[in-house]
Amino acid sequence: MDPQRPVWYAAYGSNLLPERFSSYLGGSPADGAFGAHRPAPDSTPPRRSRRSTLRHPMFFAGWSVRWSGPVAFVELTPVVDAEFPCRLYLVSVAQLMHVACAENQVESVRFDGIDSLEPGAWLDLSIDPDGVSTRAKYNALLRLPDVDDVPVFTLTTARALTRGEPPAAYVDTIRRGLTSLGLSDDQARAVLAAAVRSTTSSSPSGRVAD
Repeated sequence: MDPQRPVWYAAYGSNLLPERFSSYLGGSPADGAFGAHRPAPDSTPPRRSRRSTLRHPMFFAGWSVRWSGPVAFVELTPVVDAEFPCRLYLVSVAQLMHVACAENQVESVRFDGIDSLEPGAWLDLSIDPDGVSTRAKYNALLRLPDVDDVPVFTLTTARALTRGEPPAAYVDTIRRGLTSLGLSDDQARAVLAAAVRSTTSSSPSGRVAD
């Protein structure tokens, strides 16, 4: 796929908040609100953003050094009655690759096979954590149904990460992201409470062992 081809990136965790996502493309200092981030080679802001819905349930797992606790992922398999608000950012394939690098704490990733990836299928990014458990968490590129005839992708995990309750600061960032989409504060809190309950009561779906 042409690195400059526009695609939608579906954000569902802290990247729901536009100023959080901007730190991935534009970079941010170590003493900034979201810590140090290297800017993308193409730091152009997303061409558009819009609200959408994920049919893949969200859960919290793994461990983030930045947030000091579990962070958000979505199941690889959709659920018919699942509805989680997400934000779509219109970026280039190259920018999405940069986001994947930042999320996985690596210098480069390969999107081999992305051209033949059908909606509902996912691509193993084959990232070696190199003995660091907090790396390579977002090792699955999941294709979602197209929007406006543009491919939609998100990043999640194919690892069987330990699930757990997310830290308060992380949850609050997602809450702010949800309200920026137009949800009321009560609605945002209810959505997050449901995701936390699901985290503690469900088992991994379609995961591979670490």
